[in-house]
Amino acid sequence: MSHTKTFECPECQTSGQHSMEKRVCVNKRPDLKDEILNGSYFEWVCPGCGKRFFIDDVFLYNDDMHKFMVYLIPGYNEDTLPVPTLLKTDDDYDTANSVLRVASGFVDFTEKIRILESGLDDRVIEAMKAIYATVHKNTWAEDVYNILFESIGSEGELNFDVFLEKDDFSFSVPRDIYDKTLEDFAFLRRRQEGDAFLLIDQNWLNNKLSGADDKT
Repeated sequence: MSHTKTFECPECQTSGQHSMEKRVCVNKRPDLKDEILNGSYFEWVCPGCGKRFFIDDVFLYNDDMHKFMVYLIPGYNEDTLPVPTLLKTDDDYDTANSVLRVASGFVDFTEKIRILESGLDDRVIEAMKAIYATVHKNTWAEDVYNILFESIGSEGELNFDVFLEKDDFSFSVPRDIYDKTLEDFAFLRRRQEGDAFLLIDQNWLNNKLSGADDKT
């Protein structure tokens, strides 16, 4: 399902079009995977001056091999997104047997894909982020602005990037720490997949820990 929009360059006022598929089954289109993850898939290049612009648009990433889908909806702030009827009736989208997530921005969207493709539970990853941020704050009296999962290393360690107000750095966590967190926070993992896309982030985690949300 291709979607085309017309844009006018704010630099040179040249008009041009940008076309993209709104839904991609990456196992059927592996050629698009790198473009999606590095953001170039969402770029419009002005035909006049060559300046590049990132196009915030709704997009669904489906990985049928690893059984997950991530819906990018810029600015989305609800806890859940009902599965569109169109997806339920499309044989290419196994919503009943897939982990379903929604992301409100491109950075969260790509991180979610990295987590789920690695076979990790994003709810446990959010718990690990919260623990690290608390320890860092108590140790250095410094707030953590953001933490992003990057990859699994050659020895199974989990690699993260940490963003502070004026600095950033990377750190690694042994796999057994993830396994211990998964065990300690088992209550976060009550599955309710297949009926809605879930927005799993630090707000979700805080609601779970406070008992404000016991549905997901």
